[in-house]
Amino acid sequence: MIDGTNCDGDQVDFVAYNLTFNKWNDTTKNYTQVGIITSHGRAGAQDTWQMYLHGPKLRPTESVAGDFVAPFYVSATFTNKIYKFENITKLENGTVRATQKMVGNAVAPSTVYPIEDTHSGKVQGLLVAEGNPFWVNSPMHPSHMQVFKGGVTYLDKDNCTDMFPLKPETDYKEGKVVNTVDCHEATGVCFFSVWKFYDDQPGMWSNKSAPDCLWVCTLQEGGMDGHPKCVNSTVLLDEEDKPICHVNGLGAVHGFTIGNTVEVDNKDNGSFDLFLMYTGGATFDGGHSMLRKINVQVSKTSDGPKRIKTLTSEAFGEELFKDTVPPGHDVGGDHAWVDESGKYVWVSTFRVDNPGVHMMDYTTGKLLYSIHGMDSMLKGNYAYSAGIDGFGRLGKSGSTLAVATSACTAPHSACFPMPWLPIVPKMFEGIGIMYILDIGEILDAAAADLAAIAQL
Repeated sequence: MIDGTNCDGDQVDFVAYNLTFNKWNDTTKNYTQVGIITSHGRAGAQDTWQMYLHGPKLRPTESVAGDFVAPFYVSATFTNKIYKFENITKLENGTVRATQKMVGNAVAPSTVYPIEDTHSGKVQGLLVAEGNPFWVNSPMHPSHMQVFKGGVTYLDKDNCTDMFPLKPETDYKEGKVVNTVDCHEATGVCFFSVWKFYDDQPGMWSNKSAPDCLWVCTLQEGGMDGHPKCVNSTVLLDEEDKPICHVNGLGAVHGFTIGNTVEVDNKDNGSFDLFLMYTGGATFDGGHSMLRKINVQVSKTSDGPKRIKTLTSEAFGEELFKDTVPPGHDVGGDHAWVDESGKYVWVSTFRVDNPGVHMMDYTTGKLLYSIHGMDSMLKGNYAYSAGIDGFGRLGKSGSTLAVATSACTAPHSACFPMPWLPIVPKMFEGIGIMYILDIGEILDAAAADLAAIAQL
């Protein structure tokens, strides 16, 4: 069952590992360590996710008494699996113990969006962003092998149903490499980012043969009730009615998140923010990325179909992307999450000059704090952020940031997925790590900073 029912799972441990909590000084343009964040990490194995883990999704509504962290889903991209972690408790020795369940298979899953039963509140299915630019899936298992780039699939207890791209589009047979899926349930629309890791990489990428764009899907009447279905899909246009697609020298939308709901008139009309992470270049010590904040309006027209229009657009968080790395280098924008207060945005980055997670002001984009150290938990293993989700807010007891990482062993030269096969030298086997960060408590921080955090 997709919600983990009737699956015993395996009892597994997350090992404690301290990360540095750093304050950004926008005058001196450098960091000062002001504390320590406690994290717990679990490494990938041959039969789980190996080097590629993406896009965690927390389920705080499923928490029960005694839980240290809410249950969550996470995607094992390289091994075509989706996992759920439940019963996450903290032992007296500091170890975090959980039940690990493999609840589904999908084509190179990256992120998921849970669909709840409207009566029970339990997960009845997942929208899964699938995407494999290498085309061939499960080549070592002929009965499961498939030649398909991906798309968005609705995965439930009975079946996998293709949602995007819509049939009978000419590109359906080859599919589209989808990285992120997120929905605004109040207005019945979902967004899908079509993006490949080599977007804007010279010699590898072509906009003519494989455009990377941000798509919007209008759900059937009833939205998330029952079996979700796209009644139409199109590339989202910006405020100048231009497609939100690849930009030369910048890349395309990789990760994104829906921000604050500014206004919802009724179930068919409303406006809200989207944070779009543009990323380009396939290397880990170069490339380019930026964050863009847009405001979208959804309204139902007189003839039935919904109208989705971008009202405003602005560059966001430029301090992180321009000032925290040397000239000519890039932080590697990944994914984003807006905390429960709606006042702060957390962003993950993956490139070697500033890998980690970063907290910014929702309104101004000002960089406040960064958490570093997840890339170096295991010696000789570069574990880079590949998706975040959270619950609560910084300094509030019980608040959590879940960070999935993928990994390689040579980020400056050859950071690409190396399958764990007998013919591959062990020195090239990257190990993806699933992290749970306790952002509710900052240890050993300066008194002034603790006081400031308490007021956030």
